[in-house]
Order: sequence, then structure tokens, then C-alpha cells
Amino acid sequence: MSGTNFEVVLGSLIYYDYETSVLTTTKIVHPGYNGTTHQHDLGLLKLPQAVTFTASLEASEYLLYVEIPVLEHSECVNIYGSSIVTDQIICTQSTNGESTCSGDSGGPLVIVDSEGTPTQIGLVSFGAKGLCAEYPTGYTNVAASLAWILQNTGL
Repeated sequence: MSGTNFEVVLGSLIYYDYETSVLTTTKIVHPGYNGTTHQHDLGLLKLPQAVTFTASLEASEYLLYVEIPVLEHSECVNIYGSSIVTDQIICTQSTNGESTCSGDSGGPLVIVDSEGTPTQIGLVSFGAKGLCAEYPTGYTNVAASLAWILQNTGL
């Protein structure tokens, strides 16, 4: 999270087509973040005020998604190496040419249990440059940083 000013766009899937945005300068980067190995690749932005959903600012009814399988840890280690694929990383394998790609960083990896309850387990972190659908995607493991998230959000 480089930079000092952040604009958080709300209520739109298209960056330049929005009604509401919030400016903030407060970022919290995980103290264990390593840009080379992608460890603890997450951060938080503190907004100056709470966001309230309204008729013109609501969660999208249509979210873009792809169903992709979580890859065995050992298979991902064989591709990217054990210095990158640690317990901080979850990998998925693309199917039918569908995958994350450039611009998807920070996007969620969600699993749905047998009762239909979704749980976010990861954040898009990395993939093979220019080979989006050919190599696994690496995600930051949210559970591995949950204590830090709770400590810094007060949840």
C-alpha cells in the first residue's frame, strides 16, 4: 500500500462511475508484510467516518465471480517454492481458462459451506505475471492474520 492519500470508492463496480467516495490518509500495513515473498500481504484503511448504506449507496446485487478449486498446498509449493508458499498462502488453480488476473489484487477468496454460508478465507495476492489462467493464484490466508485484523479493527 504505497502512497499517502487513498480514495475509497463506494457503491460502484466501475471506478470512474460512482457517486460516493471517502478520502483517507490512515493506512495500517501488516508488520510482517514482505513484498518479495508475499507474506502477510494485507493492510487496512481507516475511514474518517462510518459508511452508511442508502438507496443510492448499496452493495451490488451482481458480483463478478468464478468458481475455482483450492489447490493442495504441496502442489503450489512445487510450482512457486516453499519460501513463497507458506502457511500464510492459499492457492487456487484456474479452470476452463477462468482465473484471477491483473487488477484483482485484494479481491476475496470465499468458500461456501453446506448450509450456503459464505466465509472469506483469502485475499488475492499474486500469480504468474502475464499467465493468469496457466498458473495458480496465491492468496493471503486471512485466518493466519485474524488476530492482527481484530486487534487493529476493534471487532
